[in-house]
Amino acid sequence: MGVSRKGIHLSATTKLVFWAAAIAACLPTAFGAVDASTDSNSVDAITTPSKEAVLSFVMPGRIDKILVKEGQQVKAGDVLAKQDATAEELNVAQLKIQADDNIQVDAAKAQLDQKRVDLKNLQIAHNKGTATDTEVDHAVLDVTMAELTVNKAQMEHVLNDLKYREMKAHVDRMTLHSSFDGKVEKIIAHEGEANDSNTKAMRIVSVDPLWIDVSVPLSSFKKYSITTQSAIDVKFSPDSAPVSGKVAHIAAVAEPGSQTLNVRIEVPNPAQRPAGEHVKVIFKAPDGAVAGSEPATKPSTQESKEKEQS
Repeated sequence: MGVSRKGIHLSATTKLVFWAAAIAACLPTAFGAVDASTDSNSVDAITTPSKEAVLSFVMPGRIDKILVKEGQQVKAGDVLAKQDATAEELNVAQLKIQADDNIQVDAAKAQLDQKRVDLKNLQIAHNKGTATDTEVDHAVLDVTMAELTVNKAQMEHVLNDLKYREMKAHVDRMTLHSSFDGKVEKIIAHEGEANDSNTKAMRIVSVDPLWIDVSVPLSSFKKYSITTQSAIDVKFSPDSAPVSGKVAHIAAVAEPGSQTLNVRIEVPNPAQRPAGEHVKVIFKAPDGAVAGSEPATKPSTQESKEKEQS
């Protein structure tokens, strides 16, 4: 009886394995891998944005204005959001006045000019015997001190200008700019919220061009002779016309486990198709023929001679 139960159990297990193998055989090939059994010159892949950035403010503060909306197209350098910079802007105005102020430098120069005149007069008097050596020495010292005062005033003027520029740069960092042409994908922060350098403000993406990262088996990579000059076609759907792409990057190091090499394809996208679509990448031979197709055979020398004689 025990043997019979064990036999029935093994029979059920066998059936389970059989059906699992049948289902697995019907499943499509792994995404991103070359399907050598059907169309060996193509690879299934997913499009991604060519540029993507999650922006945040550098300095802690309070978000004053969000100047864009989700889905809005932006250009590099466009202002996206601003922090409340009222106090900082007042400080900038104060430092600007100090940086533009030349009164201390002009006063020090005027005092130096007067000390030089006093020295010259004392030297004339000394030559006539009406001024002592000590008086002349003190006048020389006064000129030296006045020259140092001028240098100090000039240095303070330079430092005031640097303080102004530093504070202005600080205020500029309280404004969020787009670093590239793209689209506002998502606004994360909101007006009135406090933020720090770890608070994400918004996400900007660029989908023109699109990028497609493909893991190509090393055997296929060699077979298709893929280079940055290779001709590539991309189909967004089985019935759509192929779009020409180009190889933007080829990894220098292969994945040792899977024996694949990452190849990045760049495809123009003026229609602003969304990233994340499933596409088929088709490799083409340098002469324009589909990679993997049999080249036309040239007639042999003997065949050519026989044709000429006929």
